[in-house]
Amino acid sequence: MKMLKLVLKSKKIFIAIILTFLINNVLFASNIYYNYNYLPSGPVALKDNTLIVTGDSFAGKFCDMESERELNIIPYAIAGNTIDQNKIIMALALNFEQKNVLFSIGVNDMFVETVPYYFESVLRELMVIAEFNKKNVIMHSYLRFFSENYYEKTYDAFMYDSIIRKICDEYENAYYIDVHDLERYEYISEDLMHYNKLFYDELYNRVFQKLYQLELTNQ
Repeated sequence: MKMLKLVLKSKKIFIAIILTFLINNVLFASNIYYNYNYLPSGPVALKDNTLIVTGDSFAGKFCDMESERELNIIPYAIAGNTIDQNKIIMALALNFEQKNVLFSIGVNDMFVETVPYYFESVLRELMVIAEFNKKNVIMHSYLRFFSENYYEKTYDAFMYDSIIRKICDEYENAYYIDVHDLERYEYISEDLMHYNKLFYDELYNRVFQKLYQLELTNQ
């Protein structure tokens, strides 16, 4: 009887060891999968880490990221630009030798001067240049501003953002980054028209991850 109890006890111990081994291996495998698919920006190295950043003051604030960041940012932005002025500097940026370009536009400077269909026509003109020069163009979602000095209808904000989405859907070299989840007051700067460092830190990480995905798919 004692022998039988010992045998049963040893079987339970053996089964427990096997289960522990299997669970550890499953967890190890899942960690590999997670780390591969959700790599943070810190430890990852890009072969091509250069990014031209062009647009208005929204782009300018992106260019102010700390110098120790992984991306080599080439600033080509002018605060206060209207749509026509932005078209000129963006077209020039697309003729630089670097492959990756970020269009960062909040449309607050051009909002009172233009209508959505003209905004779309400008983006299409720029994408023709981008396709010809084989550039990757990254655009984030339309950034709303909250100042009482400006009046912005929700419908118009939706229209501008839908144009950016449509352009990114139609052109293979245009890539959309959604930052609508960051349209909260903790990410707004004191002037109520721009975004603070917390916002740009997160936008930076999303841009970095997009560039990393592009590099993986183009290997």
